[in-house]
Amino acid sequence: MFRNTARCLDALFVIAGGLLAHRMRFSTPIALSDTEHLLIAFNCVLVLLMFPGFGVYEPWRGKALPSMLLRVAAAWLVVVATALVLAFTLHRMDALSRLWFGYSTLISGALIIVTKCLVHVSLRSVRRRGMNYRTVAIVGAPGFARTLLAHLDHALVDVVGLPTLNLSATPVSSPQMWPKLIFDRLFAAAALLALAPVFVVLAIGIKLSSPGPVFFRQTRKGVDGQPFAIYKFRSMTVHHEAPGQVTQAARNDARVTKLGGFMRRTSLDELPQFLNVLLGQMSVVGPRPHALEHDDLYKDQVYGYMNRYRIKPGITGWAQVNGYRGATTKVEKMETRVKFDLFYIDNWSFWFDMKIVLITIFKGFVGRNAF
Repeated sequence: MFRNTARCLDALFVIAGGLLAHRMRFSTPIALSDTEHLLIAFNCVLVLLMFPGFGVYEPWRGKALPSMLLRVAAAWLVVVATALVLAFTLHRMDALSRLWFGYSTLISGALIIVTKCLVHVSLRSVRRRGMNYRTVAIVGAPGFARTLLAHLDHALVDVVGLPTLNLSATPVSSPQMWPKLIFDRLFAAAALLALAPVFVVLAIGIKLSSPGPVFFRQTRKGVDGQPFAIYKFRSMTVHHEAPGQVTQAARNDARVTKLGGFMRRTSLDELPQFLNVLLGQMSVVGPRPHALEHDDLYKDQVYGYMNRYRIKPGITGWAQVNGYRGATTKVEKMETRVKFDLFYIDNWSFWFDMKIVLITIFKGFVGRNAF
C-alpha cells in the first residue's frame, strides 16, 4: 500500500514540476506544447518503471539518509536522460525549451527528494518516541545475539516478500553498484532504440514461420528470489508440457523452428530481455536465470546454487562468455556454471562488467552449445 502511494506521488510530482516550470518559463497563460506533454508523459512512465529497479521504494528503516537520497537522485537523473534520448529519437529536441526542461528537472527532482527526506525524518522521529517498531525475538547464545542485534538494522532485506536477515557477505556496497545501475538503464534504453528495426524483422519472421505469439514469457527468479516475467523471442512451435516439467531444447529438436534455431545460436532470442533490464528486473551482466523447475532440481544438488540470487540475473555472464551456456544435461555442467557465476559475484567490479560486455559483443553471440 505504502509503495503504491509513493509511486503515485512521484508521478504527480513529475506532472507538478512540468506545470510549475511552464508557469515560470512563460509568465503568460500559454498551453503546454506537444513536446512538453510528451516529456512529462515519458518521465511519468519511466519513474513508475525504473524507480523500483533502483531500490527507491525499498524500506529505508536503518539505512543512511544521504545514501538513500543519492540513490533517488541517481534514479531521477537516469529517468531524465532516458527521456531525452527518447525525445531525440523522435526528433522533438528542436521544439524543446531548454529553460523549461531545466526548471522541470530541478523542480520535480526537488519535490521527489525533499518529500522522501521529510517522510524518513518523520518516521525516525516517531520511532525515537517508541512507536512504529517491530518486535523481533532472537533465541540463542547471548554473545551471538548481541552481535546480531548490532547489525540487525543494516542486514534486513526483503526476500520473496518476507523480511529476512542477511548473514552472507555481499560483494559490494550500494554506492559501488550505482555505476552498474545507471549503465544498465542507459545501455538497455539505447539497445532497445537501436535494435528496434531488428525487433520488427524478427517479429515478422516469427509470425510467418509458425502460428503463435511473437514473444515467449516465463516466470524466473531475480535478486533475492523475487519472481519476475522474463521475455524472449519465441523460437519453438507452440506446445504444452505437464505442470512442473520443462524439457530443455536438444540438438535437432523438432520443436525449434528454422528461424528459432538461428535465433538461439546467435542469442537473438534473448534481445527482449533488455526490457527486463529497463524495468530493473535484470542486469546486462549477471548470472543467467534458470527455469523455476531447474531451480528446484539443482538447489539441493549444486553447492552454492542459490547464492546466485545475491545479485540480479543478467542477459550475459561470466559463465556464458566462457562457453557454459545452453542446455545442462548433467549436474557436473551446472556445477561448473555455478562456479563461474559465484566467481563473478565475489569478484565483481564495474570494469569486470565492461570486460564481459566487450567479450559478448566480439565473440559471445554465437555459441556451440545453443540449439
